[in-house]
Amino acid sequence: MTKKIINSWTGFQPLEEVWLGSCYPRTWAEYFTDDKQRQSILLDLFDTANNELDNFETIMEEHGIKVRRPNFPENPKHIEDSQRRERYRKKWLKPMITPRDDFIVYGNTLWLSGGHLQEQVCDWWGDTIKEYINAGEDVRWCHGAWNDQLLDDYESNVICGAKIVRLGKRIIIEKDETHNEGHERFASILKKQYPDHQIDLLVGDGRHTDGRFAVLRPYVILHSYDRGDYTETFSNQWKAIHVHTDLNKVLDDEEAKRFGVSRDMMDKQKQKWYANGREQDQESYQFIDKYLKDWSGDVRETLFDVNCLVHNENHVFLINDPPKEIRNELRQLKIEYTKVPWTHRWFFDGGLHCNTLDIRRTGNAEWY
Repeated sequence: MTKKIINSWTGFQPLEEVWLGSCYPRTWAEYFTDDKQRQSILLDLFDTANNELDNFETIMEEHGIKVRRPNFPENPKHIEDSQRRERYRKKWLKPMITPRDDFIVYGNTLWLSGGHLQEQVCDWWGDTIKEYINAGEDVRWCHGAWNDQLLDDYESNVICGAKIVRLGKRIIIEKDETHNEGHERFASILKKQYPDHQIDLLVGDGRHTDGRFAVLRPYVILHSYDRGDYTETFSNQWKAIHVHTDLNKVLDDEEAKRFGVSRDMMDKQKQKWYANGREQDQESYQFIDKYLKDWSGDVRETLFDVNCLVHNENHVFLINDPPKEIRNELRQLKIEYTKVPWTHRWFFDGGLHCNTLDIRRTGNAEWY
């Protein structure tokens, strides 16, 4: 029997195949703008992001993981649909950095979100999706079977994998103002598809779950102080590792130290993103704030230490070296980690979990 390509019931079973995001190719800077200063800003984002994502790809491949990347043309003119091509420039569409935000795999189904990044779904991942379908794999939009036609009305089809926690025969889906109708519909679909599974639909606060919480293995969770409420979701059999005592008063990683900022300063300045010092230049700041606002989020909401990718129950990819007390806890649990640099998390507001989508993990649906 041929092994399924798509198979992922949790975020911690042994990882075999994964999607990893990409930024725009360098040639796209000239397509977006003729202004040399603005091109320089874009090229800094493109180059740093792609170099570090390429490095993450190499690291995962060295651990035996098959990595899929978006297939995007070096020249924008190679996008055959002219209207779709022009939308990238006119709307300054965000690059496909964080596939977790727009896809979710549960079991043997790859679900696609009908959100604002539909062009990227079709243009960047279309070849991979068609390959899966030709191999007999189950790939769907929330509203129905796969096709590469864009939706005009897609609110009821928007899902966000970063707000969903998969635990075998249990799945936790958070809904909020942004992902309300879509997540209600997704939960309803899953209840019909898996009548013997536990589908929990909870009310969230709008922030991404994976920026506050991670399951490292069965009965071990890693979470930030202000998402300690998740400990109420699990029985007392689960061990909870608290990353920080008070999220708003600590420097949560080396990049924050290099920029000379803290969470407390971010709150006072209401600064939502950092881009290697570009935020301190008025012209650069105005350009980014006007045209690239949708490319970023609010880094004050995310603790990148917990936005990690679990390789297996004994190994995890982290952005930072954990604090000493966390390293000791991981060591006691016999969990090793590999540090993966990701500078522009402070701009794109996404960590290693956001930047990836686990397609295939060894194992079946179980109760935890």
